[in-house]
Amino acid sequence: MLSDICGSSKLFEVYGDIQGWRIVSNALNLMARLTSKYEGNVVKTIGDQIMCVFKEPSKAVRTACEINRSLALGLPETQDPVKVKTSLHFGNIFIEQDDIFGDSINVAA
Repeated sequence: MLSDICGSSKLFEVYGDIQGWRIVSNALNLMARLTSKYEGNVVKTIGDQIMCVFKEPSKAVRTACEINRSLALGLPETQDPVKVKTSLHFGNIFIEQDDIFGDSINVAA
């Protein structure tokens, strides 16, 4: 699963660098907590995006739905909703050190 914060550049323009990063960071932390709640693992964050893996596709879908619902309510730093684009794909992957690779990742991306 890949979840990307939409319009994060605009957050930095509107709120400034420090507050913009707090919003992005808090959104990523929320995504990580929800991933863990549904027994997923965060592989890495890439800027304003999080990459996660799950053993069960249904748990990835539940996580994605809860991320969108939670961020639609806004964060303490802003009452504005934080929009997220999430993509999912199910298939084989291979793990190399602390990263994952495979066609499933490419399709989801």
